[in-house]
Amino acid sequence: MGNYVSPSYPGQVFLYQTPPLPLPQTANKTLFTFNAAGNPGGGGRAKVLSIVGLITTAIGAVANATKLTAFTYTAAGVINTGVDMCATLDINALTADEALNISGTLASAMLNNAYGVLIAQATAIDLAFIAQAVIQVNCAGSDGGTGRIQWFLEVETTYGCVVNAANS
Repeated sequence: MGNYVSPSYPGQVFLYQTPPLPLPQTANKTLFTFNAAGNPGGGGRAKVLSIVGLITTAIGAVANATKLTAFTYTAAGVINTGVDMCATLDINALTADEALNISGTLASAMLNNAYGVLIAQATAIDLAFIAQAVIQVNCAGSDGGTGRIQWFLEVETTYGCVVNAANS
């Protein structure tokens, strides 16, 4: 799903998704971007209710500690220090149809859920930002670019917050 400005209905929840994306090779990749430009009052907030990664193509057989990190930006466009949304999980050789998600507790490891059956995220994670925020996936290993994960984000946003899902 592309850009979308959230309407002013408090409590409305939106679902965004990426296409199947290759893993970043010993790097970060931005999955979702939140922009407060549509809010005439400035600033924004996004409550992450659930984020799920569905493995669509098997991950290569290599050690690959993987985590999700959130970053906010200042009004001047300077990136703040990232906050890990979970601790790492080694996704070495995970197969298609397995799913990744988080518990919502920042120090807890990302979860691997065989056969796509998930335990719901217990705690929402709030992002409060002046101009922009992003959620990135970080992979410590390199599977040669073979593995693909499609990401799904369930989020409640403030009025005027534009959410962009990565498309490549």
